[in-house]
Amino acid sequence: MTWQKYGALQGLVGWTFLWGASSVDQIIDAFLMQYSRPVAIVEFAVGSASRYSRCIRSNRWWYSIVVGGSDQPTDTGAGRHEGHLVIMTPRALDADMVDTFARCESPDCVIIPAQLLNSCDMIEPLFRLGDFSIVVGKWSGMAPGNAQFLEEQVSLEGVVVTIYKTNKKGLDIARWMCRSQPRTGGNKYPIESDFAKKILKKGAIPVAWKAGINLMSFLMLRGVYPTHDGIRDQIKKMKRLDHNDLVIGNMILQGTTVIPIDFADERRNGKKRRCIKAACKLLKKYHELLLDDPRRALDEYHYLLVGRA
Repeated sequence: MTWQKYGALQGLVGWTFLWGASSVDQIIDAFLMQYSRPVAIVEFAVGSASRYSRCIRSNRWWYSIVVGGSDQPTDTGAGRHEGHLVIMTPRALDADMVDTFARCESPDCVIIPAQLLNSCDMIEPLFRLGDFSIVVGKWSGMAPGNAQFLEEQVSLEGVVVTIYKTNKKGLDIARWMCRSQPRTGGNKYPIESDFAKKILKKGAIPVAWKAGINLMSFLMLRGVYPTHDGIRDQIKKMKRLDHNDLVIGNMILQGTTVIPIDFADERRNGKKRRCIKAACKLLKKYHELLLDDPRRALDEYHYLLVGRA
């Protein structure tokens, strides 16, 4: 088996197999192995099928975010990297939901089952979500104008795998609940991304991007793993952090680990104790409501923050 450079694309240089005598997992792995930094991989699972176990088993720097499928990790031999897994199970996955997801999140790769693209209104937001889109299965439609075809292979199982570069510029909004703000084509929070680094330009000082998913997005997409109790336990331990805006929109899930972000934001002066108390109450008292109506639960959370609940 040999390799071939598929060319420089805005500073990225990729490699691919010359022929497709590989499984679907191996084709995806070969592409992901180009990264020398932590990456977030979003996979839209159909039914209970998912490749997340392969991703988190393969590389300690890969964080797998599964949308749909089983609501609990299965016994798939994920082993020591199972802590790199996030599962979200939205009741109805529609174009509006994926559009908001794409506006406030920036995963590196998105694995898309071809059957999801049978709905025309899903095509454009799905191809705006990540830096790269990997379509698994035969699809006869056309990718949107922002998507640049890179390669197509047929796996040993006879499955077509097609990889596109999306040319995503950045984020429109800082977090899910800002969805009413005007569209900017990703120019409000520009992101520079390649296989070695990913930088967010927020204000005058660029910051290194944290691979994962914002805790608010996780909750809005009916996140079920890691468990709410597990997340709450970690937030409780943040009491000693020097942070002036410890709201859930400033927390990232890297698998089962909660990472606070946006330290020392001069625009904020949130009371840390109140922030932690509100987050913990949301995850405990409103646990069922988060799974039934996450928007209503987050409204209750905001009332907690301002002392109205």
